Amino acid sequence: MNKLFKVYADWCGPCKVMTDILKDIDTEGEFNTTLIDVNADLDKEFLVEHNIRSIPYFILQDSEGNTLRTHQGAMTLHNTRRFLAGT
Repeated sequence: MNKLFKVYADWCGPCKVMTDILKDIDTEGEFNTTLIDVNADLDKEFLVEHNIRSIPYFILQDSEGNTLRTHQGAMTLHNTRRFLAGT
């Protein structure tokens, strides 16, 4: 199963929008992807490790931990589906 890391902060407006959008997508059933929330305020080590400088930030990895693609910033529902599908 793939992993989608959603890097966010509670105070971030675009992050809240993305949380709502991701609630409308069955990531596990539709895209065989597990959603993993990473709070940017609490996990600074993750930010440094992945060179993340702004949020929201998304990292899609395959089941072996290889990064398939990344995205910085908010997306529409349509674009989020495209990001997950790789199209």
